[in-house]
Amino acid sequence: MRTEAFNPKFHQLTPQGKLNFIGAVNRYFNIINENVASETADIYIRDYNERIFPIISPGKAIDEYDEIYIDELLSILKKQHNYNEVTIESRYRHLLTDPCDAYYKDTSLSKTRGNPFWGAGYKLGENTSPDGIESVLLRIPKSLDLSLELKAAKMLLDPTTDDGAKIGLAIMLCCGVRNNEAAGFNFGDFSEILDHPGHYLLRLTRTSKRDSNERKAGGKTRNAPRRLPLIRRFSDFIIARKEYLLSKIQFPFTDKKGVVFTSIDDLPIACRDTDYTVPCNASDLTSAGRAFLRDDLKMREQTVCGLSYIIKNPEYEVTDKDPTTYLLRRNFATHLYTLGFPTEWSRYYMGHRIEDDDLKRSDFNDEGFLYQMSKLLERHPLNEIEYSPERITVSASDFNHQYVLIENSELNDPMSVSIHCRECSASILIAESIHPLPKEIDITRYLLQRERPRRKNIFD
Repeated sequence: MRTEAFNPKFHQLTPQGKLNFIGAVNRYFNIINENVASETADIYIRDYNERIFPIISPGKAIDEYDEIYIDELLSILKKQHNYNEVTIESRYRHLLTDPCDAYYKDTSLSKTRGNPFWGAGYKLGENTSPDGIESVLLRIPKSLDLSLELKAAKMLLDPTTDDGAKIGLAIMLCCGVRNNEAAGFNFGDFSEILDHPGHYLLRLTRTSKRDSNERKAGGKTRNAPRRLPLIRRFSDFIIARKEYLLSKIQFPFTDKKGVVFTSIDDLPIACRDTDYTVPCNASDLTSAGRAFLRDDLKMREQTVCGLSYIIKNPEYEVTDKDPTTYLLRRNFATHLYTLGFPTEWSRYYMGHRIEDDDLKRSDFNDEGFLYQMSKLLERHPLNEIEYSPERITVSASDFNHQYVLIENSELNDPMSVSIHCRECSASILIAESIHPLPKEIDITRYLLQRERPRRKNIFD
């Protein structure tokens, strides 16, 4: 039994009667009391009473906490007490994270979708020190593999979805924007490139405020405002989404707050569930993204924790604090590289500072320039509409042998070949190419089905 108690001057409920972090800590310690040595419990309680509770806002409900907010509190602790990073990570992170994690796991208390702290307290193992960081990195994907990306696209690019947060995740997957940027788009920001029909842009001029559905001009840095050429599959999705909403809403109409919407261009692209006039915010996409990677894509907890580890390590120059939805952003950035984007083009697209003295951000205002970016994006693998395995039908003939040429898209791509014959027997002989392979392969040129049809039967 613990010998000390939490100071009663720290209220356990918000003024609205909701459980706050202090109340969650009390509940958590009542549950684990028997499994914690009294000396250890006393140390924890003193840390809460003297260091943690004084910086806690009693008016913030526990179900509003996420890992981003915990990071902010840890930064305050570090600054106030001049702690080093080791002390913060080894002593205080779990004191802030564990009560939140226990709350979200208790379904009788938490009504939110998923657990935003899933993976936050996961231990990678002994090799997590800076000296052992390489062994950690080997276990963490830098982006989605193609099968996971196709699966994600199929789940997210549904224009009739009632889950508005999935629209925000689709924007992140297909445009590589940050979560607060994905929450800032209206349909009016979507437009066709002048003089280039069929090529579309999203204009990024605003982002969501933290923990709010309100939007503000600009973004995380002064490099945030930009115009983003879109991959064809995503622009088709936006067009289909607009058509779906126009079938559901009669304009003009007035929302519950008395705001009049005169056209669909006034509506947010990523909305709050089915309330089409209320935009998602960054926290909505943080929670939805974590749940999506965990429940839908079945990513392991170790992976998400590893992403958090990399993001918090300044050596890797990663500034986005979201350990789940960041993977979607990183995935798109990987595509820009494989699609042949010059470095400065990629920096502009991702909202980073352009470092080339001969190129200015204003140069990207030229739509001819943006059209060249759009042409490169035509090679994005999500533009492939059909994902079913290749089927080759060979007609009967007088020949004893049939020859079929099969080309793979990448080096060492796995292939599966099966034969189905009616009233006959057959055998298969596979001969690999004897041509020497080049040092570098353009993996994108094989995706251009419309420009270069795949050859199936070589003696037609």
